[in-house]
Amino acid sequence: MKYLYLDIDKDELVFTSLVKEENTKFFVVEVEDTFNTLKEHNDFFIDMKATEILSILDYRQKRKSEYPKIEEQLDMLYKDFKNNTNKWESLITDIKEKYPKSI
Repeated sequence: MKYLYLDIDKDELVFTSLVKEENTKFFVVEVEDTFNTLKEHNDFFIDMKATEILSILDYRQKRKSEYPKIEEQLDMLYKDFKNNTNKWESLITDIKEKYPKSI
């Protein structure tokens, strides 16, 4: 059995026959032992899967980068509470609408 992993630390895909540690790797797909006999087909499959996964990662990174640091969010919440405003809620709602989790 061959495995395609997403190396979260390096943001890269790794194709291997070894099982990676669960806490640092995200299992993506198993490929049957016939991989070598279907190499061209599987290379296409892996490239297609890699493109799909990397686009999801790119989307998640864009979404994540929009959010202020948690300290800033807590400060916004405190100020909203003190001033009876909803700036934090508006900001978070805008981000969630711009990058919905449906992807």
